[in-house]
Amino acid sequence: MGNFTKVVYNDTQAEIARVNRLNGTLYINQKIWAGLPAGQKEFVLLHEGAHLNLQTTSEFEANREAVSRFAPVRTLTNSQLGARIVVMRQILTPRNPESGLLADAISGAVQGIFSVLPVLGIGSKARAAEATAMAAANSQVITAQSKADQKASNSRTVMIVMGGVLLVIIVTLFLILRK
Repeated sequence: MGNFTKVVYNDTQAEIARVNRLNGTLYINQKIWAGLPAGQKEFVLLHEGAHLNLQTTSEFEANREAVSRFAPVRTLTNSQLGARIVVMRQILTPRNPESGLLADAISGAVQGIFSVLPVLGIGSKARAAEATAMAAANSQVITAQSKADQKASNSRTVMIVMGGVLLVIIVTLFLILRK
């Protein structure tokens, strides 16, 4: 699952789990972890192990590796594979904003069972190409949203500074006119 060197429980982090790729420390939010079924815990460990083993920050790459280990197509029966797909769908689709279930990027990359199937190697080449294109498009949307959020944050900062300057000017004028 991953060659984690140490496990640290950190209930202040928003994520279920995260790994320090440099030293192999796995950080787990035990409040969230305690509420997960065993299958979801297994997938999270595989996902974080993929970040460590592949030395990647890419959620897509970590998910792809975790999926290949969690649901090896040729070794599972159809019912086992179906059950694993349900678990992946549950863990990869956040149920509410407070849940901290992986990153929002994952929920955009995974659109139902049919987007999981190409990663498993099931389906046509066209469907696999469509899933890859969808993941790339979702990545672009997330990047654009991050840039828009940064601009909005910068605009708020400018407005606060300008408001402060205006307040100083008004107070100064008031004090001058008062004398």
